[in-house]
Amino acid sequence: MSFLPEPLRMLVTNPRIGDMSSDGPLAYALRQKLTGNINLPKDLSLINKTILITGATSGVGLSSSRQLLHLGANLIIGARSLQRAKTLRADLLKSTPNGKVSIYELDMESLDSVDSFISHISADNDIRFDLVLLNAGIYSTKKTPADSQDATPHLLQVNFRATAYLALRLLPFIINKPEGRLVLVTSEAHAWATYTPPPGDSTKLLSSLPRTITAEEEYYTAKLFLALFGRELASRLENPTTILTTPGFCASGFFREGESALTKIIYATSARSCEQGAKLHLHALTCPDIKSGTYLRDGKEANLSKFAESDEGKLVQKRLWDEIVELVQNRGWNVEMN
Repeated sequence: MSFLPEPLRMLVTNPRIGDMSSDGPLAYALRQKLTGNINLPKDLSLINKTILITGATSGVGLSSSRQLLHLGANLIIGARSLQRAKTLRADLLKSTPNGKVSIYELDMESLDSVDSFISHISADNDIRFDLVLLNAGIYSTKKTPADSQDATPHLLQVNFRATAYLALRLLPFIINKPEGRLVLVTSEAHAWATYTPPPGDSTKLLSSLPRTITAEEEYYTAKLFLALFGRELASRLENPTTILTTPGFCASGFFREGESALTKIIYATSARSCEQGAKLHLHALTCPDIKSGTYLRDGKEANLSKFAESDEGKLVQKRLWDEIVELVQNRGWNVEMN
């Protein structure tokens, strides 16, 4: 199936292809053009709001940055490439000359980089975040080298481990904001994971993925883990409000490897625009009626996958929480809760 464009290959080889529920890949594909059209309030203003966004240099994150800046927000961007971030800032300020955009280096493949990022924003004593959008994510079918700088599989590291770690490290910067909000970007693909947790409690979940795991399954599992972690975080915090969201399938260049003319046709006929995906992000960031712990799909409250809602899923949720808290503490940091 390697000859197929990645979005189509992911669909036809999907382990949940026989799932005819709303969680299944066929329902997912059919929904993209029919749902998820969000109209933000015409009087929405983010003036004097400071917003942190990761994954802002391309795709839905880039479109989100443009819309947030247009609404008056002060942006803090964490980016792997400072050069790309500088180019982005210059481009953003062309359309919004009076905007405020600060950039910091943040490589999600390395927890040392996450800690360095936190140190830099800590040095700027006036920085407190009103809203946080953890949008950074990657997908790649290349399995060499197999591990990130932290000896963790790439997709698991960026899409879950470092994102969850960053979320906990950021709490002191937002925890005392009564209207603060933390948005974690998961994926509907979390419902396609076939992950089976190891028996007992002695094996670490983050090291339990088989080395032979496919890129697709690693991605699905990472997004499942992030959804479970976010739900557990929400249950333990009074504020900030913690929301899980997904922009759906967007024509964002997310599948960068081997994009072809057919891929572009798939984007044109089956995908949402980056602007539409960004509106779903902004809805999650700003809608006052969304309760903490909510999962938004197509801009509406939805249940997580059957596994996530099961008793086994809830046990995995608590184990993941314990592992990430232990990770933070083992690196010499406290987890500040209210």
